[in-house]
Amino acid sequence: MTTVKEMNKAVEPFGLTMKRFKWGFTFATIDPAKQERCDIAKWGRMVNFLDLKTVKIEDVVASAEGLAKRMDGIYLPPPPIKVAKVFKGVAFDDITVDEYGEWSQICQECLDNHNLHAREDYPGEECTCGVVGCQNQADYYIDFVKNAEEEE
Repeated sequence: MTTVKEMNKAVEPFGLTMKRFKWGFTFATIDPAKQERCDIAKWGRMVNFLDLKTVKIEDVVASAEGLAKRMDGIYLPPPPIKVAKVFKGVAFDDITVDEYGEWSQICQECLDNHNLHAREDYPGEECTCGVVGCQNQADYYIDFVKNAEEEE
């Protein structure tokens, strides 16, 4: 009889693990980011093991190797970038709309690169720049309504 522990040890080099489901076991990925590719690679193929008494470890390894190869051939595009607002040609993915207006946080580098104006108050250490693709710590708040009024 093959144990789950033995199966997990055998499939670990392929970045896989065994996952229990209602009637037996199937493969899952160690890295959750790769699970969608694993599910696609499993689709339409028998990669489930229903009875631990009859499972041979060689079959588990062969199935894991085949699954890993199929997974490598699957391309998934990166998730789309969510843009909440485009202001003066700059895309922001984090904006707030409240009683003070429409605003976000911005770092000094993005402020300089995009020639924008910001409020002097400091957002605090936990805030990240709201410009798409920037993960710098925010240095200022940017108020979209006041910036638009200053241009007029």
